[in-house]
Amino acid sequence: MRPSMILATTIIAATTSVIAARQLHLGVDSPSLSVDSPMIPSSDPSFPQPGSLGTDAGPSREVGKDGKWSHTLADALTMGRKAGVWWEYARDVSGVATRLQSKGTERTTVFVPVDSAMKRLTRKPHQNADGSTDEDSIQKNVDRFISAHVIPELVNLPTKSKVETLLPGLSIQVVKKNDGWIVQPGDIPVLEFNDVSNGRIVYMDGVISVD
Repeated sequence: MRPSMILATTIIAATTSVIAARQLHLGVDSPSLSVDSPMIPSSDPSFPQPGSLGTDAGPSREVGKDGKWSHTLADALTMGRKAGVWWEYARDVSGVATRLQSKGTERTTVFVPVDSAMKRLTRKPHQNADGSTDEDSIQKNVDRFISAHVIPELVNLPTKSKVETLLPGLSIQVVKKNDGWIVQPGDIPVLEFNDVSNGRIVYMDGVISVD
């Protein structure tokens, strides 16, 4: 893997319809969701709702003719404009990329930093602390970083307890703090969540530390 691939932060933008998603939020001519579709939970009405970031965050509930949500996590991250940097890294982690593209029964929750949060990092996820450019260590850094943001199941929001990420030994939790919701560890503000056919995206204004 070339460092130039890792450094790429080009965000792929595409036009997508969000009418069905907005209808679901408003209860207007909403298609019946099948049992194969993720639930739409928020046990607390104060939790950030889908659409908080605006329509350019990507499709949240694009519903097909069969009443099932058609977009995958990979589709939403590709078509969205808020988290392209994280998605560029995730594409270099084959196991994660495969999960996010899955159209089977496998469900995944991803806690995704928005681009503005990624750009604030003084040391990028692929970079070694000592400044070395060994490709193997760079790939390991990316693997660890992405794995820390992926839960291999559908997670209800807010979480009732800690949930394990794909990074061994790291668990995270979504809790209420003051007037907002945060991801711990790190007290990372939650911005919104979007549901798609194979899971859920939780957008955050920060990154989960793996140091």
